Amino acid sequence: MDLANRIVGRGGVFKPLEAPEYFRQVAVDPELGTIIWPNGADICPDLLHDWVTGKAVSPPEPEIVVAS
Repeated sequence: MDLANRIVGRGGVFKPLEAPEYFRQVAVDPELGTIIWPNGADICPDLLHDWVTGKAVSPPEPEIVVAS
C-alpha cells in the first residue's frame, strides 16, 4: 500500500516520513499492533486496517452480564 497520499503534507510528526530513507525505518510494534517510526509517529491500527481492506473495523459485541 502506498501511504504517500496519506502522509505527505500532514506535517508535524509525519513530516520526517516524507523522506524515503526515514520512511524505511518503519517497524512493527507488537504491543500497539501497528507500524511505528523512531520519532514516535504511528498509525492507528484500526485506521490502517480500514485503509488496507477498505472496510471499517467492527466494534466488539457488548458483553451481556446477567445479575443473579
